[in-house]
Amino acid sequence: PAPAPAEAAKEAAVAVQVTSAAEEEERKKAEAAARRREAAEAFIRDLPVVDGMQLVPAGTFLYGREAREIFLDTFYIDEAPITNAEYMRFVRETGYRPPRYAEDPKLNHPEQPVTGVSMSDAQMFAKWAGKELPTEQQWEKAARGTDGRPFPWGNDPPGSSDACFGLDPLEGAPVRVGQSRRNVSPFGVKDTCGNVWEWTKSRFTKDGEYRVLRGGSYNDPPEFLTTYCRLEAHPKDKCEAIGFRCVKNVHH
Repeated sequence: PAPAPAEAAKEAAVAVQVTSAAEEEERKKAEAAARRREAAEAFIRDLPVVDGMQLVPAGTFLYGREAREIFLDTFYIDEAPITNAEYMRFVRETGYRPPRYAEDPKLNHPEQPVTGVSMSDAQMFAKWAGKELPTEQQWEKAARGTDGRPFPWGNDPPGSSDACFGLDPLEGAPVRVGQSRRNVSPFGVKDTCGNVWEWTKSRFTKDGEYRVLRGGSYNDPPEFLTTYCRLEAHPKDKCEAIGFRCVKNVHH
């Protein structure tokens, strides 16, 4: 049987109240999100420009092969990998040991990314520069942007003018940094795709000794150049295909 008019009116009133409460809750959530967004934008506006680095604002992004959403705080990251010239300045000023390939003409051009440095070498440079090594999450967000793209520029795989990859391991070598106009992330970070793998401070497994490398190198196939590809290396490795870049963390 149909409900009596009074009962129907009561049910309708309750339904309106429930709808109004839900709408009010959504309105409050939207206003809170807007306030957070405005505060974050104001915080970003007040941050200084750091020479040679790009700012990656706080927020969520799609991470990993499975593209799950995670949140990171604001940080700066080097626009390009550390070059031989930058690393040798550190060596001259501190008396620290040179990189393994400092005398190799195939690998020691001042504008090539420095290679032949262990993780501790990279950390010593970073400390000298007032920076640190990135986590793999920071590296990936800086390279990938927020939308889960597999390459810094989007979805299509790299061509020979986009990145340095696929070269003979014995004959090939990294190119000078900043050669490709397309190999730039949404945050303005260059050369995250190919050329040299880059150290991160993240462990490859939770309790393991090996650390995560990101980015692919000049002697890798294109599938190793995706923004989510992970490779492991022992912290003491000094390889001709491994370099690094640094970050500066920013705390609200």
